[in-house]
Amino acid sequence: MRQQLSILIVVTVVLLGLGWMGQVSGAAARAPLQQPESDQARRPEALNVELVAQLGGFNRSFAISDSYAYNGRSFYLQISDISTPITPTLVAQSDPFVDLVEDIAVAGNHVYVAATEGLHIVDVSDPTTPVNQGFLDTPGSAWGVAASGGYAYVADGESGLRVVDVSNPAAPHEVGSLDTPDFAHRVVLVGTIAYVADREGGVRIIDVSNPQAPIQISRNPGRAVSLIVEGNYAYIAMGTQGFRIVDVSNPAAPATVGAFDPSDAEYFALARWEDHLYVLADVGDYGDIHIFNISNPQRPRPIPGNLNTPNRAAEAEAVPGSIGDIVIIDGIIHLGSGRAVYAIDNLWPAHLARSIDTPNYATGVARSGDYRYIADNEAGLHIMGPDDATVADGTTYNSPGTASNVAVSGTHAYLADGVGGLRILDVTQPTTP
Repeated sequence: MRQQLSILIVVTVVLLGLGWMGQVSGAAARAPLQQPESDQARRPEALNVELVAQLGGFNRSFAISDSYAYNGRSFYLQISDISTPITPTLVAQSDPFVDLVEDIAVAGNHVYVAATEGLHIVDVSDPTTPVNQGFLDTPGSAWGVAASGGYAYVADGESGLRVVDVSNPAAPHEVGSLDTPDFAHRVVLVGTIAYVADREGGVRIIDVSNPQAPIQISRNPGRAVSLIVEGNYAYIAMGTQGFRIVDVSNPAAPATVGAFDPSDAEYFALARWEDHLYVLADVGDYGDIHIFNISNPQRPRPIPGNLNTPNRAAEAEAVPGSIGDIVIIDGIIHLGSGRAVYAIDNLWPAHLARSIDTPNYATGVARSGDYRYIADNEAGLHIMGPDDATVADGTTYNSPGTASNVAVSGTHAYLADGVGGLRILDVTQPTTP
């Protein structure tokens, strides 16, 4: 029996100016949850993370709709009111399923639950009173699910992708399928295209415009244990191989454009918020959230300082990819990583996101577009572009005086340069001021 464990963590994200920048209902159950001291002591100070709520355990998968979070706890579906994310309230729990909950999708008034042995359908028209309405025993191991337009799409392990007609939730039945070469672990649906993370079989891109006859139209090679698709890009977690970014603007011809391979972590789940990618990593005794700047998809850049979650991201014995989901809605990160339901606030408030060493004494900084301008006293003015990691990677203007402050307006930089007076620089081309 697999022993995959996870938590639901709720994190508030505030992006800094420099641009690197969730028991059952009842009066007692609705009281705010207290922060355990043991986890408080384990929090990394550099990230100024504050654990503000917790709901106990063995959670792995979840989905969010409106102000409710639906998470899988062992053999059950739990429903929490997250209208106030830092004080989630568990309001209901379903009757038990036949096996462990692996993945959850919400569509309309129903929750679709992939629970290893098959697909369960739960009526949540009243979220406080969930009703197990239908079940289909799939031929493989149901690990992932997506739902839209009266159909559910099940990543069914060794049996590939199964398409299920759920127009009658009490009597779901399979109408189509497509085998995949390895183990269909997760599925994402974008319009009529299904993206299946097939572990060693890579990402299978499947046209489901005819649910009775799904057709693979392309594939992206390389390991795939989980993925998200946003805009023109698919972001694919590859376990010990890190993650890759794939251009899927033409689903028939996907192209890998960027990647990151960690030396000491396994990447299992990821989510995007604006120009940042948040990756859930297993690093041994803890689960980390690794954060990357992906404004340039071809060159994802790690942001120093990872958020250390209170529990392991996955057990060492777990099947790769058994970690839960990550979802970001309205700046709130919901993610799976350990043994309980947690609420963590203040991921990015007033902490040192990054430091840059300069040769002299930096006293002024300005930003315009993708460029940063650093007044560095006797070392002049440094101009750093979006891909410059150090001052040496950028451009330096050696001013005649002592650069103490800088402002940028339009195509000109205005440098207060001590005895050198006011220097006005044309920065139409920032690399050649």
